[in-house]
Amino acid sequence: IERYYGRSTDYSYFEGCSTGGGQGFRAAQRFPDDFDGIVAGAPVFNPAMLLLYVWNNQRAQEIMKLDSRRLAFLGNWLMSKYDGVDGVEDGVIGKPQVIDFDADRDLPRDASGKKGFTTAEIEGLALVYSGLLVNEQLIAHGVPIGAEMAGQKYQDRSFIPATASSAWIERIVPDQDGQI
Repeated sequence: IERYYGRSTDYSYFEGCSTGGGQGFRAAQRFPDDFDGIVAGAPVFNPAMLLLYVWNNQRAQEIMKLDSRRLAFLGNWLMSKYDGVDGVEDGVIGKPQVIDFDADRDLPRDASGKKGFTTAEIEGLALVYSGLLVNEQLIAHGVPIGAEMAGQKYQDRSFIPATASSAWIERIVPDQDGQI
């Protein structure tokens, strides 16, 4: 840096997200004097747990074959039932942690899928929401309800708005090319 700019640095910063966010936390703990500031976004603290979470959601998708149309149906159904739990009907499920939700118990069944959910959809959604259980012990947490609805996204790591879509797309539900 000194050779290129003709002077040494004034400050040193670390910025990372996901695995890099976890590295930022470790740097702050182990080497607190190495950086003048650390930005650690969405830190992954336990990569093995993350892989189990992803595996569980992929297993759920194999069972239910949910697509974006059915995801929107699910999001709208959940919003109509739980939006007011936080005391405000505003299109946001503000306190998902206080909702005793069980997909198998709470989702309406309809073999046609027109007014409810098929048995396969409910079985897959039960995996997504309950998380990975082994011998009735929770190994990886499930997805909280309320994350199904479309929200603002941005293009390729920028602040340029992109078409709004659900965070489930490409994580639990395949994109338009069938990729997760």
